Amino acid sequence: MLKIGEFSRLSRVSVRMLRHYDKLRLIRPAHVDDDSGYRYYAPEQLAELNRLLALKDLGFSLEEIGRLMRGGLSPEQVVGMLKLRHAELRRELDEGQARLRRVETRLNEMDRQGEIASPYAVVLKRVEPVPVASVRATMPNYVDMTVLWEYMTPFLRGHGLSVDAGHVYVYHDPEYRDAEIDTELAVPVPEGIPSAGRVTVTVLPGLECAAATVHRGAVAEVYGAYAALGNWMGANGYRICGPNRLVVLHRAGPPRDHVTEVLWPVRPESVAAGGSKE
Repeated sequence: MLKIGEFSRLSRVSVRMLRHYDKLRLIRPAHVDDDSGYRYYAPEQLAELNRLLALKDLGFSLEEIGRLMRGGLSPEQVVGMLKLRHAELRRELDEGQARLRRVETRLNEMDRQGEIASPYAVVLKRVEPVPVASVRATMPNYVDMTVLWEYMTPFLRGHGLSVDAGHVYVYHDPEYRDAEIDTELAVPVPEGIPSAGRVTVTVLPGLECAAATVHRGAVAEVYGAYAALGNWMGANGYRICGPNRLVVLHRAGPPRDHVTEVLWPVRPESVAAGGSKE
């Protein structure tokens, strides 16, 4: 029999962790002295402990390790757990590589003084669906949205809603157009409000993955944000997979104080190459 301290030195596992494994009924002492309560381990338990450590190194939780070590699982179930862990590790690796590319892109944006050359920081985000009042029409340009607001403003006021709340422009054309632009104006509204006239109450779909950046200043000067998103997507292996959105977060005061979020639905190039017909 080995005292717990000796077993700890041989296994290179701390006494504290051995006691923790005992509490979880993973590695139980071969003998516990009735008088002193001191724990003793059998030499052959080193192999059992090494098996636990090997499973832990694979990333299994202690709960999962307990199920594997106590038996009662069929070979198919064990294989299934290993395949699931393999898939989890593959996903973590892919996410880590994508994060590494974003870090490299960020470093490339820094000038020699260590200042960020671009004012646009790009992030990936998930966008939840939201109830909206929506008007869609073909607009002459990206700046003059008067026609859309001629329908939206009386609708909002008729329901006691603010016309200065945040709103979203969705540009549905599959390619860039400088005129005759298929544009949707969407304003978040409470659920239960009925549609009326040209205004449709619907749900603006969520986005599973969107590249986003924030523009501060007049919307007419937002093109730098688009360039930043394009550069980021090229450097990080993403491509566009849906209509562009402009989310107007703040438009009070002079145009230089306006805040707009630019969103592009994106997916990794590898996914697009495997499943897209575009």
